[in-house]
Amino acid sequence: MLFSSLIALLLISLVKSAALPPKVILDGPRTIHDYSGMKIEVLEQVGMEPEYLDRVEAAIVENFTTDKIRSGDASMKISNAMERKFGGRWTVVIIEDPYLLYTTIPKRSTAHALFDVNGAGVFVGREGWPKQPLEWKPNVFNG
Repeated sequence: MLFSSLIALLLISLVKSAALPPKVILDGPRTIHDYSGMKIEVLEQVGMEPEYLDRVEAAIVENFTTDKIRSGDASMKISNAMERKFGGRWTVVIIEDPYLLYTTIPKRSTAHALFDVNGAGVFVGREGWPKQPLEWKPNVFNG
């Protein structure tokens, strides 16, 4: 009995850490990833590289819950995961309906995405412009 409980806990932790690939559901033009009941769909994205989207999805699986959607804990944890991985500042907004998102963040963010997670919305946006590579030099004009 104890052994089977340990195996069940191990499987739950693997699913929670997104170690297992999701079941991919194709519904017309929509692609939905199903992590054992947690359905995640990218509704809109601009400037997000596939690595960014994968990291956000993993952070959502690890931290998102609809129990305390307004507490801010999940938003902070997802933001911290993005900042640790990619640097910079990342804004995360969790709303009850992803189709009601109205904010100025998409207008000033160079990379952002909106996810539908079991009917709730998770918006993730990078604040500001990415740092330029070291070899980048601004054009200097002497007037």
